[in-house]
Amino acid sequence: MNQCLMDEKKKIVIWGASNRAHRFMMDYCISEEKVAFLVDRKKGVQDEGFVYMVGKEKKKVYSPHVLDELSVEDYIWVITVGQPEDIVEELKSKGGGVKPLVYPSDELPCRNNLALYAMWAYNLENENRHNLTYDDLRKKYEELFYNNKLILPRMTMVLTTRCTFRCKECIEMIPYLKKHEDIAKEEIFRDIDNLVSSVDECVFMELIGGEPFLYKDLDEVIRYILKQDKIRNIAVVTNGTVNISAEMLSLLKHEKISVIVSDYGISDKCGTFVEILKEHAICVQVLQEQEWFAPGEAHKRNRRMDDLKRQYDKCHSPWWCKTIYKGDMYACVRSVALHELGYIGNEQDLIKLDSESKEKIGEFFKRDWCEACDHCDLYAESHTYCRAGEQIKQ
Repeated sequence: MNQCLMDEKKKIVIWGASNRAHRFMMDYCISEEKVAFLVDRKKGVQDEGFVYMVGKEKKKVYSPHVLDELSVEDYIWVITVGQPEDIVEELKSKGGGVKPLVYPSDELPCRNNLALYAMWAYNLENENRHNLTYDDLRKKYEELFYNNKLILPRMTMVLTTRCTFRCKECIEMIPYLKKHEDIAKEEIFRDIDNLVSSVDECVFMELIGGEPFLYKDLDEVIRYILKQDKIRNIAVVTNGTVNISAEMLSLLKHEKISVIVSDYGISDKCGTFVEILKEHAICVQVLQEQEWFAPGEAHKRNRRMDDLKRQYDKCHSPWWCKTIYKGDMYACVRSVALHELGYIGNEQDLIKLDSESKEKIGEFFKRDWCEACDHCDLYAESHTYCRAGEQIKQ
């Protein structure tokens, strides 16, 4: 752990009351008591406050004006927002020799710890429902480390490559695919069967597109997964622009299901969509005012192997982004598109998913690089940020 975080005399102030703040706290086992308060520029976030995933008490979220009312050197400052340079300079300008920490960065890296991500996943679906305690999560941590089980914290499954948006920096490169299609439900059922026969547990199954609510057999896929005891939770990831039926709303109320809505601020439909989910008591998480790491174009960068490994280690791919598509398990969702478009073709980025895949999956999760990293700028030394959901105009 970074030595600054271990300073017992100082509490931490987190700049950015978002999911990345949650990840930082879980990644470095930061207790609620260690955090004094948070800072965020967004008025809505300030009003709502911040609840740590294993906590019940809201932390205060202040505007940056709080810097004028305190001695910045009395705290440890951790910045969890994109493009942190201006914030770093602002804090340093207050004097006192303060040295802000940026998460993630080389100084405070995302550690890609399987157990920590599994812990995060367990609480994500149960937030506001099961009230898991820190002891509950610690037991899961110990189970993952000491029982030698193959427990996957999260698995992504592509149902369709059709979408209602054409995002310029789409990590899945949806606008650039040569054709868009729905995956046959029979093929998806077979992949689910092969997965559950090969692992001890999958904490979090994420259903994505394109836009999954365009997939006509979504209800059947969800019901099929609900029958699988080894898959503990399901999340449907959507942009909130598709009207859904009363039957679907009823299905989404199941305690194992949550809906993750990416609101890019470009469609009035999204707000209405979220309100409907809330009215039906459906567990929903809304991602607003996001910034993306810009993955860049698909061409080969010709990075050295040590650079590929460093980039892969910083990214979430090792534990968090494995993706099932048409009978194969891929390193990440971008790898799927790169294979489909012919940019990469070797087997470093994928394995065939069959009924005897347990050993293969275990080894796949231990790989320390993938070819897709040479066609992507996420977590590269030269990475940039972009506004989420920027649309291609033509």
